[in-house]
Amino acid sequence: MNTLLNLLFTRKYAAKLLTLLIIGIGAWTAYHLPLAEKPRFDMREGNIVTQYPGATALDVESNVTSKLEKELLSISGIKQFTSTSENGRSDIAFELDSQVSDPNAVYQDVRDAITRVSDLPSGVTDAPTLSIKKSYSLDFMVVGIAGDVPYATLRDKAKNLELALRRVPGIGEVHPIDLRDPEFLIQLEPISLKRYGFTLDEVANIIAERNALISGGRLEALKDNPELITAAELNSLQALREMFIAFSPNLQLQDVAGEITAGFEKGASYGSINGKQSILFDLRTNESADVIATSKAVKALLAEQEALLGDTYTLAIGSDLSADIQEKANIVQSNGLMGLALVLATLALFLNKRIAFWVAISIPVCIFGTLAVLPHFGQILDVFTLSALILIIGIIVDDAVVVSDKIVSLVEEGYELDRAVIDGVKSVFPAVVASIVSTMVAFIPLLFFPGNSGKMMYVIPLTVIIALCFSFIDALIFIPAHLKGVLKKGVLKKGHSLKAKPDSKPDSKSGQGGQFTLINRGIAAAIGQYKWVLPGAIIAVVVMGAVSLKNISYLFYPTDGAYLIEVSAEANPELALDDVWQQTQALETLFAQTPEVAYWFGEVGSPNSTWCCR
Repeated sequence: MNTLLNLLFTRKYAAKLLTLLIIGIGAWTAYHLPLAEKPRFDMREGNIVTQYPGATALDVESNVTSKLEKELLSISGIKQFTSTSENGRSDIAFELDSQVSDPNAVYQDVRDAITRVSDLPSGVTDAPTLSIKKSYSLDFMVVGIAGDVPYATLRDKAKNLELALRRVPGIGEVHPIDLRDPEFLIQLEPISLKRYGFTLDEVANIIAERNALISGGRLEALKDNPELITAAELNSLQALREMFIAFSPNLQLQDVAGEITAGFEKGASYGSINGKQSILFDLRTNESADVIATSKAVKALLAEQEALLGDTYTLAIGSDLSADIQEKANIVQSNGLMGLALVLATLALFLNKRIAFWVAISIPVCIFGTLAVLPHFGQILDVFTLSALILIIGIIVDDAVVVSDKIVSLVEEGYELDRAVIDGVKSVFPAVVASIVSTMVAFIPLLFFPGNSGKMMYVIPLTVIIALCFSFIDALIFIPAHLKGVLKKGVLKKGHSLKAKPDSKPDSKSGQGGQFTLINRGIAAAIGQYKWVLPGAIIAVVVMGAVSLKNISYLFYPTDGAYLIEVSAEANPELALDDVWQQTQALETLFAQTPEVAYWFGEVGSPNSTWCCR
């Protein structure tokens, strides 16, 4: 073992190179890591959304929601589900059981259950959609477009904005609100239908079969693997009128129809930004996005689009969490730098300056080393990670201080430098291992904390454990190699020892050697009276802990400093959407008159409406 230790400690240049390499790789990784509010994980939750245009809430409940719920009851692994049926829309939210080991298998069962529901009303033109909640796919930004123009004109501009938003790097999902699909109203003539022997259902089925946009797969033998698409959409009045419904004799739709008008489907909800009716876009980041950079890109796009559209249209932001995430990150970083400065000042006070320098280098080695490793565990730079790094600043230098103190003590006692380094490391090795392992054991239970809260806190013990591993390597390999180079240069001169000898006296001129005499005498007196001091200290700690426990309230997520307010309202389900909009204008006025509200957005539906204010 001596040979191995001697081999490691004599490579002081290699130790310096590895130290710089770890710091460099960690700094590069930290610069490129995306910044987010929360760690990335599967929330084990999902939603099944079905659009049923024109249907009342009661029709949606009986003809859509209840049928889907019946199929969900047959799936094992779902802990619970709740449903909301409103005019034109069904929304079923479900949560997986915490004991499910393979969430993807349950999600596939949910997809299969949705497919088995084959008797949905004909008005449900699109199949129910399943969306799975991820911590990183939560909406971070809501933008909208408004204008005093007809809806068709506004929709055209909104479609162009949607395409531009989807191209922004970092955007994973764009969920439009009140971006209605076009539809055609066809008035069939009963006399013409009877003359040619058609029924309403037959004509409707012919139109549905003719209106097709089908993917036929890709031609892998050709360059770029082009996709075959059957495009037969009826997207104009002329194409719809001239569509053939029979060939013997040749009949077109206009032969059996009266008036055919173009319009848009009935909206399930209206969007609102800062009191203006708008077409909204709920933006969500992808897995590799940096929220701050993505928000800046979206704001630049909005400014560019607003300059092109002119004063007729208004592009507004209804919610932007990037500023809050950046503020949280800045607070954590400033607190971390302050803690680092205090640790460095403490080391400089108690240790020789050159020795304190190499001990202080342990901090960036462990922090940047941890940041270099975290991406391999699927982690990013979020508020929880930064908080964990602050937590370990004072812990990671402990082992380096212990090792350096022991080596210097042996050198002061007259040991040869090589012998002092080897014997010093060997003597403190069990204590260092015990210290690191005991700290790890204290954090390991947090790795198995259940639920989404446990997944958010998972990165904290992970970060601490990785940092302690780097602290172990630095204290037992790098620090001895660094100190060997420092002590060879005779840094330990008179008055520069780490501790005063027992028989030394204070030097009135230099002040060295006796600066901690009073502290040492106090400690010695306490040790001499340990039979009284130890029980008294234990009793005092227990009493203070009991008093604190009695007066501290248990609140897992404090509400102080909340920056978002959610408001919900429920109207008469029989009311039309326009009537609900008129009733909710009183709330919009209240938001506008509240000085603390910077901006807000809402989704007005029947019967349920929600707003988010910041």
